Amino acid sequence: MFGKKIDSSKIPPVLLDRMIKKGLGNVFNTYRVVCAAYNKRGELLGITTNSFRRDPIPLAKYSNCHCEMKALHRWGGSIKSMVIMRIGHGGDIRPIECCPKCEAVLKKCGIKVFTIGN
Repeated sequence: MFGKKIDSSKIPPVLLDRMIKKGLGNVFNTYRVVCAAYNKRGELLGITTNSFRRDPIPLAKYSNCHCEMKALHRWGGSIKSMVIMRIGHGGDIRPIECCPKCEAVLKKCGIKVFTIGN
């Protein structure tokens, strides 16, 4: 399993609220995956969500529909760590793991991944 599991109480409440609000933006899906990317100084670069193959991202080396790859496409080499969370339709936090492709790319780039979930 890739990514270190952390408790949601260790995440700042403001960031957790922002991630949940971003994840609940689309009411048509049963769940959303949300990713918060940080630089080496611990500053938040931004929050991305998975797109279910609807976002028109240009084909690039690391572009994909997963939120981890979307963050890597946007902020590139300045990412040092990521926090990934899966949010259910009602706002509940569900378990999550990286897919094998994302895991391979993130390991190659040296990015630490933290997951929030049961």
